[in-house]
Parts: sequence; C-alpha cells; structure tokens
Amino acid sequence: MDPRGQRLSEVLFVLCLLLGITLGVWRAASSDDVRQVLRWYMASAAAGLLLCVPDWPMYNRQALPWQPCQRVAAEKLEAVAAEIRLDPALKTD
Repeated sequence: MDPRGQRLSEVLFVLCLLLGITLGVWRAASSDDVRQVLRWYMASAAAGLLLCVPDWPMYNRQALPWQPCQRVAAEKLEAVAAEIRLDPALKTD
C-alpha cells in the first residue's frame, strides 16, 4: 500500500463510520430504539473493515519500488559475524 493509498483508506474508514453513526442516530430518533445506533455502528465498522483492511488495487496505484534481494554468500556472513565478535567496542562484559 502506498502512502496515498493509506491516506485514502483512512479517510474512507472514517467516512464510513461517520455515515453509519449518523444514519444510526437518525434511525434511532425516528423509531425510539437506541439499539439502532449500535447496530448501524457495527454494520458500518464491518463495512469499513471490508473496504479498508485488504490491500485493494485502488490503494496501490503508485507503489514504492523495493530494492532487489541480494544473496549473500555464507562466507561473507561468517566474516561479518566474526568481525562483530572480535570488535572490542561491541563487547558487553
């Protein structure tokens, strides 16, 4: 997910919650049933999660380029590990 996609996802989630709560309060006021607010809130939260949590293509339009994976030989890793073990500045004794 790119930064613009993350921002879009957050905005859509907040709008989904606000719409659900607004409709819930309106519905509860018109029917005198306070449970309507909770039902609408839960439904809007579920819809928001379904809309915003998966990495949909609309959130990944300008993907960040990743560096290619570099394979490091085992000998190089062992040399670095030995160098770290011998470095007096890194000793914790």
